[in-house]
Amino acid sequence: IAKVSNDLNDEKTRLNAQIDTHRKAQEKAEADLRNLVASRDEKLNAKKYTIAVLGDKGCGKSSLVADWAGTPRSPVYRETIGINIVWTTVPGKKAGEEITIELRDVGSLERNGLMLDTYFNGVDGFIFVYDQSNIGASYKGMTEWMDVVLKYYGEERMLRVPSYTILTKTDLPVSSDESLIVSYLHPRH
Repeated sequence: IAKVSNDLNDEKTRLNAQIDTHRKAQEKAEADLRNLVASRDEKLNAKKYTIAVLGDKGCGKSSLVADWAGTPRSPVYRETIGINIVWTTVPGKKAGEEITIELRDVGSLERNGLMLDTYFNGVDGFIFVYDQSNIGASYKGMTEWMDVVLKYYGEERMLRVPSYTILTKTDLPVSSDESLIVSYLHPRH
C-alpha cells in the first residue's frame, strides 16, 4: 500500500508539473496573440498615404520623387518603365508620430497601358508634373494624364481625391514655341 501511495504521489507530482508547463505555454501563447493583435491594430492605425506622380516623359517626375525620398538622383536620364515605387516618412503632427508616404512614379508610356488599375489602386492623391523647358508638349501630356485619371476615377470620386500640379525645371528657360504655350495653357472652350 505504501508503494502504491508513493507511486500515486509521484504520478500526481508529474501530472501537476505537466499541467503547470501547459498553463505557462497557454499564457505565453495568449500574450503572443495579444501582442500580435496590438501590433496589427497599430499598423492598421498607422498613417500611410499613397500618391501617384504622373506626367510626360522627361518632365522630371523621377528626380522629384528622388528629392522627396532623400535618395540620389540618377546622373543619366533613364525613362521609367512601368512604375517605380519609393517610400519615405515625414513627421506627423503629434510628437514621435511618423507618416509613411508611398510615391508611385508612373512611367509615361503607361498612360494607355493595361496596368493602370494596379497603379491607381489605393491611391490617396495625384501629382501631375510638367516642365518649363518643354512647356507646351509637357503641359499637353499632363492634361492627357488628368483625362486618364478622370476616366478611371470618375468625376464625383475625383473631386474627393487631392490632386496637385507641379511645374519642374524652373531653373531652365521657358520653351520658345509661344504658339504651343498659348494653345495648351489657354485652350479654346
